[in-house]
Amino acid sequence: MNKVLFIMDTLGSGGSQKILIECLNIFGTKYEVELLLINDYGIYRKYVKENIKIMNIFPKYKQIPLRELLFLNYSLKEKLLGIFFKGIFRRNIYLWYLKMKSNQILKGKEYKYIIGFQEGPSNFIAANLKLKSVKIGWLHSDINKLSKIQTKMEKNVYEKLEIIIAVSKSVKELAEKKYSFLFPKIKVLYNPINIKKIKEESKMQNKLYNEDDINILTIGRLSPEKGYLNLIEVISEVLKEYKNVKLYIIGKGEEMYKIETLIKKLKLEKKIYLLGFKENPYPYLKESNIYVSSSLYEGLPTTLIEAMIFNKMIVATKILGSCEVLENYKKKYFVSLDSKNDFVEKIKFAILNLKEKEKEDLDINKTFGDENFLEKFEKIIKIKG
Repeated sequence: MNKVLFIMDTLGSGGSQKILIECLNIFGTKYEVELLLINDYGIYRKYVKENIKIMNIFPKYKQIPLRELLFLNYSLKEKLLGIFFKGIFRRNIYLWYLKMKSNQILKGKEYKYIIGFQEGPSNFIAANLKLKSVKIGWLHSDINKLSKIQTKMEKNVYEKLEIIIAVSKSVKELAEKKYSFLFPKIKVLYNPINIKKIKEESKMQNKLYNEDDINILTIGRLSPEKGYLNLIEVISEVLKEYKNVKLYIIGKGEEMYKIETLIKKLKLEKKIYLLGFKENPYPYLKESNIYVSSSLYEGLPTTLIEAMIFNKMIVATKILGSCEVLENYKKKYFVSLDSKNDFVEKIKFAILNLKEKEKEDLDINKTFGDENFLEKFEKIIKIKG
């Protein structure tokens, strides 16, 4: 038996989905890989290789499939029930359906490893499959941010999983603090970064920025934890001294309207540019002057690793994930989370030191490269050869 099953919610534009594609490709060099999606959609779906079988619980995206769930025709009764199924009860029904449907889809199949690749429903399904396989869960973020209800549900999931993979030491430590029983089963495995591919995709002849400007870049989902509203106010202050600063934000998300509104309020339409989601952000990263991470929390900041690949000057909030990734990187400035003034000053310091040409001697490939990822994974689960 040489088959591996990965489970994921969608193949949308998130960082976890991007890493999943790398993992599918790496595991595909040795194993027969299958993928179970909760919702069959997403920008990264086209990057799944043809030899990987994709199964799905919901062929098209929908939150709660009431017709299938309650075996009712669409009617006033269903609409009333739809209002009723909210909060905890609705979530429980949803999880019950995922458990029932996934076991139905996978009945009779055999896998060596079943991998839930993300917190929440993906790990839940992996933990509740009625198959005799090694069941593995993946942790990408700080689970201390969960609500009390989510904490109880997640605890039940982690108790059932045999191995938990944490994407960083900080994620591992925070998880162990939350659930002490995880200590013997949780291991650290950094996300695989295809450095060679990133460098290749960064090649672009057209100039993306005005060379007379100080071009600052940040990449990430437009969501509250990324701290972009604060970053925009910080850039507004930096511009009082450095008129030629431009901020470029790559990403999309639920805070788009708030961010656009703030940019207009501060009259920064010609200084801050929202570029939307980019399948290939690497030319922008390579040509930028400074990379900024304003995240409030993050398990493993992949974009910081990518910025390190291009030897960028980095300004980052002092959170556990960033401190871990940048520990031995020289061209960095850490920012206190509770001080906007510190953020402003650190960006100014970075600008003053832009002429610094010192090359890093840090072996990024050794720590974060994808070459030995499968070997490290197999070592974690005590497999030889």
